[in-house]
Amino acid sequence: MKENDNIIEVRNLSVSYGKMSILENVNFDIKQGEIFVIVGGSGCGKSTLLRQLIGLETPNKGSSILVNGVELIGAKKDARRKILQSFGVMFQSGGLFASMTVGENIGLLLESYTKVTKKRIDDFIDLNLSAVGLRGFENFIPSELSGGMKKRAAIARALVMNPDILCFDEPSSGLDPVTAASIDQLIKDINASIKTTMIVVTHDLASILNISDSIIMLDKSKKGIIAKGTPEELKNYKDNEYVYKFFNRIA
Repeated sequence: MKENDNIIEVRNLSVSYGKMSILENVNFDIKQGEIFVIVGGSGCGKSTLLRQLIGLETPNKGSSILVNGVELIGAKKDARRKILQSFGVMFQSGGLFASMTVGENIGLLLESYTKVTKKRIDDFIDLNLSAVGLRGFENFIPSELSGGMKKRAAIARALVMNPDILCFDEPSSGLDPVTAASIDQLIKDINASIKTTMIVVTHDLASILNISDSIIMLDKSKKGIIAKGTPEELKNYKDNEYVYKFFNRIA
């Protein structure tokens, strides 16, 4: 870990799709162990930014993403694989394979990337399902689960490789308020118990104010960050009217 305690450092990150510029010269740090939330309106680049952080897409030249002090952009083969193994990801739809059981979904990463025995894989499946409140559901297929249970199963899969950084893309999307609140609490509980750094992309204000340690807000027209700070700081943010209205739910 770097002495300044930043697990991720993003510098001059710019992203374009063809001639369309999405993000320009974005800069921020994520501290070890915090819940870091990315917010903003539709089309502002929230999910694009997350895809850059987890190595699914390549940014423009001149961009830099340091993970545990090591440059991700341009890293090759084994070095890149090692960096990317720092991340566990829960995608917006859950991303579970429909033809596989919950247990098979969770065990797949262990089977593919480790030499762990079948008995140990079963133990890991049980441990991670227990951690998300789904113990005993390893033989269910995703279609047999509720929306909230699918999210929990996806979190269990994201946790199975013991990542340094756990990423969530719209974790409460499509859930009723009570179920969404339970997912928020699960995120907080995992963060508190194992100190995993969390990166959360969401537009749900209740969730943002409930779980975040620090926040950046992106803006489509600026193509970057228009505000950053704690929930309390952004609720009292007077430098930008849109930011103030967003965090205080004012029309």
